[in-house]
Amino acid sequence: MMFYLFLDESGDLGFDFNKPGTTKYFVVTVLVLPSTAAKRAMEKAVERTVKLKVRRGKKYEPLVELKGSKAAKPVKKYFYRQLEELDFSVYAIIIDKPKLPEFMSQSKARLYNYLARKIIDRIPFEQAQGRIFITLDRNKALLEFNDFNRFLLMHVEGVTDPKIPIEIFHADSAATKGLQAVDMLASAIFHKYEWDDPEWYEKFEQKITWEETYFAATK
Repeated sequence: MMFYLFLDESGDLGFDFNKPGTTKYFVVTVLVLPSTAAKRAMEKAVERTVKLKVRRGKKYEPLVELKGSKAAKPVKKYFYRQLEELDFSVYAIIIDKPKLPEFMSQSKARLYNYLARKIIDRIPFEQAQGRIFITLDRNKALLEFNDFNRFLLMHVEGVTDPKIPIEIFHADSAATKGLQAVDMLASAIFHKYEWDDPEWYEKFEQKITWEETYFAATK
């Protein structure tokens, strides 16, 4: 059984709360697809949404991407409705940045690694029987790609059968439907916390295997 993981974040790691646009919450989300068939089904859901709800009337636009922060309500409704029958799981960690101990905000790389490690520890990599593919958005500020790759690989290898190959990719989200899917999920989780708006979160809540909020009471 192949494991396909797509990682995304929502919010920012800025701590100047007097600066317009700085978010109160930061969310890291991992979408886990436990088989090639599950991956293809999720990609089809994204493809149908883009074709029927996003790209309609934009025939000659070369590339249209599904983005949670920009998607209109009918687009979200159509996409999340398709998730009901799909085989996937979601892992998420949320931090309330104003309540974060000051020493933890001094190194964004260390904080990001800490959050990623918390999620990795919860994903059942021991169930993987084939390759493990981990895909990250190359356009996101994942600090130092090489350092993060080494950190990620070290910790995944620590909980995985040595015979299982692990591959890490940094891909363009516009061309990677799995990244577009996890972006939609991360955005919904972020909206639940940042704006106290759980409407879209509730559409896939039953698929969330693990979710923890740090330094704040869970809503």
